[in-house]
Amino acid sequence: MYEAKVGDIVIYPSKADRHIHIGRLSGNYIYNAKREVTLPRTQFSQGALHEVGSAMSFFAVKTYSDEFRSAIEGKVQSTPIAEDESVAAVADEIEDQTRDYILKKLAQELKGGSFEDFIAHLLQAMGYKTRQPTCDPGNCSDAKSDI
Repeated sequence: MYEAKVGDIVIYPSKADRHIHIGRLSGNYIYNAKREVTLPRTQFSQGALHEVGSAMSFFAVKTYSDEFRSAIEGKVQSTPIAEDESVAAVADEIEDQTRDYILKKLAQELKGGSFEDFIAHLLQAMGYKTRQPTCDPGNCSDAKSDI
């Protein structure tokens, strides 16, 4: 278990102003905006943003602590996206999460005819012509009609 102590760095990723607020504990808790360092999110690597971005409680930053420590010491250097190795990992995670979300939505909301309509409209948007059965799913003949 970790307890905060005087000298520890505190990081607050604000969604309201899209900045990373950094301060150092100097005694018992008293908020002092004048002692806070506020930096735009663009100053940090994607991995560092990811580590603090989901914070919902008090926790110790481990993986990117050096990056935040440098920032409070005034040694902030933006990592070029091409050199930021964590961008690819975060992009892969976003892709996986998006795929999972879409599959869940399709499974929950598009069953039977609704799913067929969705696929037909998707294919049309991609430039394909589609045909669907003109009957109820449980009672179909071979008759088809163009959408």
